[in-house]
Amino acid sequence: MNESPDPAWLPPFALRALGSRRVRVTGDGPVVATVRAEVLAASAELVEDAGPVDLDLVCEPDPDGDPEAWGGGGGP
Repeated sequence: MNESPDPAWLPPFALRALGSRRVRVTGDGPVVATVRAEVLAASAELVEDAGPVDLDLVCEPDPDGDPEAWGGGGGP
């Protein structure tokens, strides 16, 4: 994975709460690839198996039109 050009971006360990789970990132748009890469980096050292997903992150446009918002979904 390429290093983020933004030095203020959080390192993978800051996403430990997500990285310790089996996460599926779905959605459309340019943010999906970024979110997927960040979650993958955070989970690379913490998740040992490829079992069932226990958290879905759904990246989709905000229904109210807020370009900065995206939705997160709960797992099963």
